[in-house]
Amino acid sequence: MGGKELLDSVTTTFISFLQLSQTTQTAVTSLSFLAQSQFSYSSLYVLFLASQEAHPPRSVFLPPAMTVFTIWGARVPVSSQYWAVIPACSRYRTVRCIRHKSTIAFRLFANSIPGSSPPPSVQLKYLRRSSSSTSTTQETSASTAPLSFHLAASASGKGRRFQADRNTHEFNADIHDALGLQRGETRAQRKANRPDSGQDAFFIAKLEPNSTAFGIADGVGGWATSGVDPAEFSHGFCHYMAKTTVEWTHGRLTPRMLMEIGYQNIIDDPSVPAGGSTACIGIARPDGGLQVANLGDSGFLQLRLGAVHHYSNPQTHAFNTPYQLSIIPPKIIAQSALFGGTPLSDLPEKAEISSSQLRHGDVLILATDGVWDNLNPQDVLNIVSLQMRSHGAWVETDNHGLGVSDQIAQLTRPGGSGEKKKRSQTIQSALAAAVAGEAKIASMNERRDGPFAKEVQKYYPEEGYHGGKVDDICVIALLAVKHAASRDSR
Repeated sequence: MGGKELLDSVTTTFISFLQLSQTTQTAVTSLSFLAQSQFSYSSLYVLFLASQEAHPPRSVFLPPAMTVFTIWGARVPVSSQYWAVIPACSRYRTVRCIRHKSTIAFRLFANSIPGSSPPPSVQLKYLRRSSSSTSTTQETSASTAPLSFHLAASASGKGRRFQADRNTHEFNADIHDALGLQRGETRAQRKANRPDSGQDAFFIAKLEPNSTAFGIADGVGGWATSGVDPAEFSHGFCHYMAKTTVEWTHGRLTPRMLMEIGYQNIIDDPSVPAGGSTACIGIARPDGGLQVANLGDSGFLQLRLGAVHHYSNPQTHAFNTPYQLSIIPPKIIAQSALFGGTPLSDLPEKAEISSSQLRHGDVLILATDGVWDNLNPQDVLNIVSLQMRSHGAWVETDNHGLGVSDQIAQLTRPGGSGEKKKRSQTIQSALAAAVAGEAKIASMNERRDGPFAKEVQKYYPEEGYHGGKVDDICVIALLAVKHAASRDSR
């Protein structure tokens, strides 16, 4: 490994320490030890350009391996998502340190620091996003063909019987501000009021003006071996994102910002001392703009008239080890350090951001790995296409293709799906329940190898694994409908 590659590796390690440690001082102390024991550096310097901590390290000497200098340091405002070092932002790393609520700009140097102070022009600048040109385009688009979004969620806990009417939750923007808000003063009360989704959780919330935020979180089940209920993190995380969305008044909210705020809030919640989850968070706007932030192995499919239009890719560190947001107690960090490792803990900045355009009649499916481990994208496309065609939402055209029915807006209203036994069902509820129900069936099928079984056979053929994978299941279905179509159908 060359010098640059080695220093990049050290930098990556330092970032993980910053994210997991309570203070920058602790992170530097840990790096000092590793610099000697693993990286064989006689001296390693951390140049801090800025720190948001109340007491950032200033000329701290850590014998024997490292001296830390704060060449230029000052507390910066709390809003710190878009900081960059000017003019040499490519030479410095900025990292959001969730545990001690600070943003650090730093650069590592081996053996010596070039110059005793940064250039006079170096400053930490807040990059405010300018969206004037984008807003004009969006407003023009929205005024000609605004979209409304109709959503439902369906979920089933592992080992629980799936009942479509009881396990499916309709989001009605005229009635609800949000789904996914936890109710109850005590942990027992909150648990009793949760949907029957096990360690999976979801939220759907109104975002003014006329936008919708939604997301799913899959609690990491491995925490149960440490005496931690994984559902506390995932459900609390979704609660805080729903609450943030409803109360948001600070400009344009993005999925990654929402993920970061929800993560920070769950870290600050004393009732959740540990845990973790994956996350797939989306925001849909009336001009059709869709942005999704996905971290881990939950994910989404955007479907258009019988075809897959857009999809997410899973993020994993290794087989069956997804990227995950985590709260790591200091005891576990210390235990891991003794064995030369660090617990898995990824930040929202690692989420993959996908942007696409929704059209009239598009269907978006968000689901946890309880779906994707048992159904592949083609399976989900077939399920959705069957529902859309059987309910008359997608219809055949004169040229033997598919088109959007003039009656699609009616199908999004209670009773519009035409199901005789389920007069209150909507097409979006039918979609969510169908995907969740088929995933549930596939998970218990010991003869049909799903995507998870095929992955096990690929990496561990000696296991002889066959069939589905029993797990918690959570699905959100979104249907986009033009306002104009809604008026014409009445």
